Amino acid sequence: MRRLLIMPALLALLSTASYAQTTNDTLRTNENRPVIDERTKQDVRQGVNRAEQNAKEAARDVKQGVSNAAQDVKEGTKNTVDDVKDATRNTVQDVKEATKNTVQDVKQGVSNATQEVKETAQEVSQDVRQEVRELRRNELSWFQPGSIFIGASLGFGLGRGSGTYLNFHPRVGYFFLPGVMAGLRYGFENRLSTSYRANQFGGFVRYYPLRGRFSAFGGVGYNVGQEYASNVGDASRARFNSINLELGAMFRLLPNLGGEISLENNYYDQANPLAGRNRGGRFRLGFNYYFSRANP
Repeated sequence: MRRLLIMPALLALLSTASYAQTTNDTLRTNENRPVIDERTKQDVRQGVNRAEQNAKEAARDVKQGVSNAAQDVKEGTKNTVDDVKDATRNTVQDVKEATKNTVQDVKQGVSNATQEVKETAQEVSQDVRQEVRELRRNELSWFQPGSIFIGASLGFGLGRGSGTYLNFHPRVGYFFLPGVMAGLRYGFENRLSTSYRANQFGGFVRYYPLRGRFSAFGGVGYNVGQEYASNVGDASRARFNSINLELGAMFRLLPNLGGEISLENNYYDQANPLAGRNRGGRFRLGFNYYFSRANP
């Protein structure tokens, strides 16, 4: 647009300059002439006036063209800036909406996951409660607080080339919490292939996590005892202390009678050489009679 406006003005200026140059040349040529008539002077003045007029019009056209071009540039720049602002606002709005939608989706997903976890937890809780109810329905009254049992067990261990080790433990216990009991026991120990024998007395605690017709238990006990052997003099008092750990299972045989098997390990503060290596671990078989309401 600027070029179209400037070109006519430039042509007019060039034309005016050419005409003025021609006129000046004519005047210089005619300076040597002695007489210039009035008509020629008038023509010259009119030509100069026309040239000035054309130059003024060309200048106005150039100025107008420049003004129009500047206005067009301003309007174009303004329109471009407005377009950029609109595009930026639209982009920001799109980002906000997309972010909002994403946040809503995440919240909805979290809410759904939370609801599923709650439902699953409720189902598991219901299943656990149902299992607990089943266990309680099948739970023997033997293991309720106030029950008492009297029992005994026979244990033995086999050592490498050292003979058989036997022990017999009568015991009595009292349940003071569901499945939790405490009691006292007395022990007779004897290694058959040697002169070694010992007596011990102590207390023990058991816990029965399963308390039905088939039950399981774990226990710990503390004992004090005295050893007798050919290598111990009559004047010597060979006393010892021990801790025992046991794991076992019990089966209901009769309304108030149960049979049990267990594995027991003992830890002594001293060891007589005649006791052999198998003194610590042993397998036990025992029976318990429960003084409580018999289950049908």
